[in-house]
Amino acid sequence: MENLFITIACIALILLGTVSYASSSLSSADAITNSFKNALERAGEISRTDIRATVATTAVDGSAVEITLSNDGTTSLRNFSRWDVIVRYQDGDTVWVPYAAATAPTWSDNGTFLDGSPDVFEPGILNPAETLKINVRLSSAVADNSTNLAVISTANGVKTQIAFVH
Repeated sequence: MENLFITIACIALILLGTVSYASSSLSSADAITNSFKNALERAGEISRTDIRATVATTAVDGSAVEITLSNDGTTSLRNFSRWDVIVRYQDGDTVWVPYAAATAPTWSDNGTFLDGSPDVFEPGILNPAETLKINVRLSSAVADNSTNLAVISTANGVKTQIAFVH
């Protein structure tokens, strides 16, 4: 009789272990599937995103640059605070420029435009075929007769670059 209780207890432990193992395996497979799905969605978004820097105008004193970006993709772009702007001076100094900081260096968006007119449909979102003007205030002015580079990257990692001269 004692062997019967031990046998039943062992069988119950084996069944409990098997169910626990199966549950863990299924939840791990589900997590991997969700990660793969998210990666595919992100890759699709990246493939549909295309921005191009078209014009860069340097201020007279060299302390700021206005850059015009064109959304040539099919994805609407937003969350400008998550974008990166990096400026490389001709002398080799490289500066990451934060969005809407209190002091220079900083950059901000000067609005979205459609065919040269301010955008009235979803302002603050760079839709396909629209342009975005950004103002980059530099911590140190660019030197006269120097060629510098600005690199702009969206939140999903798509980037463009443009040279600007002062």
